[in-house]
Amino acid sequence: MGMRGVILSFTEEIVKLVWEKGKLIPGFDENVYRKDDFGTWIFHIAYNNRSSTFGWEIDRIDSNGGDEIDNLRPIQWQNLLKKNKEK
Repeated sequence: MGMRGVILSFTEEIVKLVWEKGKLIPGFDENVYRKDDFGTWIFHIAYNNRSSTFGWEIDRIDSNGGDEIDNLRPIQWQNLLKKNKEK
């Protein structure tokens, strides 16, 4: 059974650590703006907000892996849907 459409719940500390794994954007505040691994902009305040183009969620890099920080990354929510659809 897949995780499609499921928004995972993480502590504030995990959300912070995952956010910090996002790619920095030169000239922009790293606490507000980052990019996911696909180069899509995400905004920190838009965590778990699928109403925002810049909304992001936490993705498991290896979907069979656990919730260790090394297996988690920030991803813009539409990219997450695309990734899950391709499985």
